[in-house]
Amino acid sequence: SLWGPRGGETFEVSQSISIRWTKTGAGSVGVDLYKSGVFHYRIADETDKYKQNATGVEWTPHDTLPDSSEYQIKLISPNDSTVNDISDYYFSITDSG
Repeated sequence: SLWGPRGGETFEVSQSISIRWTKTGAGSVGVDLYKSGVFHYRIADETDKYKQNATGVEWTPHDTLPDSSEYQIKLISPNDSTVNDISDYYFSITDSG
């Protein structure tokens, strides 16, 4: 299950964000970014690089990402329906410039 970011945090564009989850199983994990409850884009594909037995991934938002206080991270797994978790609350990504 997802344990970071859970919501309430504020990040700046070009700041590395640690996306962390609990180790479970060995299948692949996809990491998606949602904005205002709607899929925005895929951060990490469902590949062997991101396994359920890993603990996470580092992600740096690109500078074209729109400022918003309504972002969430969602974890999914194509081979394990129990891997389906989303940030409890929205977090913010802003452009400091």
